[in-house]
Amino acid sequence: MDHRQTVLGKQVCRFPAQDQLIDAALEYGNTLVRMVSKLTAVLVLFSIPLLTSAQLQQEIIQTEIEFVAVLCRKSENEQSRQKLLTANSHLVNERLWWTLIQQAERVNDF
Repeated sequence: MDHRQTVLGKQVCRFPAQDQLIDAALEYGNTLVRMVSKLTAVLVLFSIPLLTSAQLQQEIIQTEIEFVAVLCRKSENEQSRQKLLTANSHLVNERLWWTLIQQAERVNDF
């Protein structure tokens, strides 16, 4: 049996085992591509809720009064308050401190 073929103008020797090997490699490559695609899709789907919840947790604080309200929440711990102060440093001013003092006086009145 003659296994010689002409490929791109050159005569090459090809055997059936080579074709099977090439077919198996192509199938493996296709399977690998499908697995990576599915894994990427799953990772994207799972990361979307994480990204959106992180964005929802960051509130837009525009005034000192809103800032005081967020700082005085019971759910805020020291670390989150520090992050708030850093992220909203433009609101850390004399008016903020007076608003905090007034809020503390109201709490003492109860």
